[in-house]
Amino acid sequence: MNEKSLVVLDNYDIEPKNLKRVRGVYYIETGTGMFLLNEYTNSKGRLELLEKMQQYIEDKGHQTDLVVRNKNDELMTQGPDGGFYILKKWFAHKECEADKIDDLVKVTVEMAKIHADTERMEGVIAEETIFQKGNNLVNLMRKHSRELQLTARYIDRAKNKREFEYQLKEGINRYYEQALRAEQYLAGTSYLKLLDKAYEKKSLCHGNVRHHNALIIKDYAVIINYIKAACDLQIVDFYKFFKKVMEKNNWNISFAKQLVEAYDKNRFVSDEEWKVFAALLLYPERFWKVANNYLNSGKAWLSEKNKEKLRMFLAQETGRGRVVEEFASLFR
Repeated sequence: MNEKSLVVLDNYDIEPKNLKRVRGVYYIETGTGMFLLNEYTNSKGRLELLEKMQQYIEDKGHQTDLVVRNKNDELMTQGPDGGFYILKKWFAHKECEADKIDDLVKVTVEMAKIHADTERMEGVIAEETIFQKGNNLVNLMRKHSRELQLTARYIDRAKNKREFEYQLKEGINRYYEQALRAEQYLAGTSYLKLLDKAYEKKSLCHGNVRHHNALIIKDYAVIINYIKAACDLQIVDFYKFFKKVMEKNNWNISFAKQLVEAYDKNRFVSDEEWKVFAALLLYPERFWKVANNYLNSGKAWLSEKNKEKLRMFLAQETGRGRVVEEFASLFR
């Protein structure tokens, strides 16, 4: 995105006072508020659906980075380069810091409240609307476990094994059993019934809540970037955020308890949903990613990044095990 793209601002009822370019997008200050201009490469239909969802969220009292329509009442504006651009509401904020529990609790509280307000979206989103669905976790876990087996068999056949491959195979011997336990744990829950209900109600999930998709404004958080929003079991949305936070904080048990408490306080979560959460925690997803990256990459040269991910996973395993035991034991 370059300066020539700024001509698209002529299509909006705003008067820019200050412009700042950061990482390929423009932050725009006006007398009536702040905005963000960036390129849009997804479909028009997807953008219309996002507008409907985010407008509903705003009507419920939450702030979002809602897309602004141009003078022609369109959500996208074509630039001189032929690309399409969108203008979004923006905020004076500080970035959510991944190691600050106060920030993370604010994000969790806001996520839980949005989940509570968007658990039933069937009256908002028309029945015929194509609404992306979250993955079926039963099928996904089974697929990932098969891939762990494939990786083990590949390493067994490999000649001149390197240290990384020995470590990976040793890990598979240990974590494949853990993966199977997670599958069995999930199978013993009401997950499939809960998922069917979530699809029926069109329960909304953000799909990618991360610290960089949350802004801290005074005493609350604003969650942004709903482009990956999907219909799914909402506890899965929380799990994705929780897992990322745990990995960035060495599976800090105090952080874990505070985040779970904050989510539970601000949205009713059934015991069956918490069991799904525990099953997800038990599955060694991070280890599977390392193994899968290895399986699908060129084997002549081993990725240093993948080596580092394996080292980090193993180094954090004591903390992860403590958190898994803490929450899995509550819902056995």
